[in-house]
Amino acid sequence: MRSQITDDERLTWLMPHLVRAVDLGAPHAVVRGQLAAMPRPYQQLFLLGALNRELMSENLYEFFCGQSGNVAPEVLQVLRELGLDKHAAAVEQGMAMLPTPYPASTKQRNDFIYSPLAPSRQQTIDERLSHLSYELEQSAHDALDDAMIALAKREGLLPQ
Repeated sequence: MRSQITDDERLTWLMPHLVRAVDLGAPHAVVRGQLAAMPRPYQQLFLLGALNRELMSENLYEFFCGQSGNVAPEVLQVLRELGLDKHAAAVEQGMAMLPTPYPASTKQRNDFIYSPLAPSRQQTIDERLSHLSYELEQSAHDALDDAMIALAKREGLLPQ
């Protein structure tokens, strides 16, 4: 029976357990501490999953406006480490649309994006992030899923 379970199904079982280990809504220092408590391969898988969930259900706009965007710098680092250059470029371009230093809280990013002092900013950012998301869909559709499974297999993280 176990031999019939696919790697994708094993990863699907594992990911909710990792998600429960990190509260992305907590202050950034708490999130960093929760991530630091995980072995690096689990951190990488969690961070890739944070981006992947948003890309599967919405797009990069939702990633940056939501709690997953709280760890965008960490996601960018993992994408670079794993050679996911197109994803890394898209996240880096998204981060460049926001203030420096990168606003690590959802509220800070949304206050900037939805500022009444710059009423067209939200539409501009939404359009640019939607375009980046579309480019990822066209050129790197399964690359993130494949990288997550490869990482989990290489590091022995998939449940047996």
